[in-house]
Amino acid sequence: MWNFTHQKARHVAFAQKTFTFTFMDGRVHKFDCNVNEGDIYVLREFEFADGQDGVMCFNITRLWEDPHYKFEMSRLNSGDHMEGMVRLFPVGRQVALQEDCDWLGSPARPEFLY
Repeated sequence: MWNFTHQKARHVAFAQKTFTFTFMDGRVHKFDCNVNEGDIYVLREFEFADGQDGVMCFNITRLWEDPHYKFEMSRLNSGDHMEGMVRLFPVGRQVALQEDCDWLGSPARPEFLY
C-alpha cells in the first residue's frame, strides 16, 4: 500500500491508468484515465451518481528528490461531489481540458502525495 495524504481515505491507489479511492466506510470509487495531455490527466468514473459520470482533472508530477513520496497530484477542477473533488457530466459527454478543468493554469496546490 502506498503512503498518501488524504485523511478521509482508507486506501488510495494509482496504477497505470486507474485511480481507486476507498473511503473509511468501505465505499470505493474507481476512475479511469479518460484524457491525457502531458502531466494533465482527466479521470472519469462512468455512472458515478444519478446516471452521470464523475470527472476529476489532475496535474500529476513526479517527485524525484522526496524521500517519502513519489508523486504529487494537484487537482485542476471544482466539483460538488466527494468533498468538492468530482464534477458530474452527462454519461459519455466528451471532456474538454481547457473548458472543463476550470482550475487549469491556476496555482493549484498538491491535493495528494504518494
